[in-house]
Amino acid sequence: MFDFSFSEIALIGAVALVVIGPERLPKVARTTGVIVGRVRRYAAAVQADIAREVELSELRRVQTDLKEAAQSFQSEVQSTLASAETHLSETHNQVMMPSEQHQQTEVASSPHVAHSESLQQSLALELPVEPNPSHAMSAEVAERKG
Repeated sequence: MFDFSFSEIALIGAVALVVIGPERLPKVARTTGVIVGRVRRYAAAVQADIAREVELSELRRVQTDLKEAAQSFQSEVQSTLASAETHLSETHNQVMMPSEQHQQTEVASSPHVAHSESLQQSLALELPVEPNPSHAMSAEVAERKG
């Protein structure tokens, strides 16, 4: 704080010895030491308070920067997720719609499907359905005998 050399301190001591006197000089020196100690402690406390305030303000600034970065990151992730969901649903719709339309047009316009359905209907009308083949054999045997 104050920068005194040894010669300056010796000069102050000599003047104090002459002005104050040898009887009161030790008491004045003690009081001066106590006051200087208090001033130094007070200066150190003020310095520490200022340092804490500076650190606190830096921490608050860093905290706001981190919050802004986190909010920015969160909004970026949400927008990316939303665009991915949109792209996925569009792709899903593109894949599903043509296949459903293709299946419907295949069934409606395919000549093989219509021909196979009419063939099945005609076969069902022409051929009698026999529940058990052994009964058909016994009917043929009865016709031969009869």
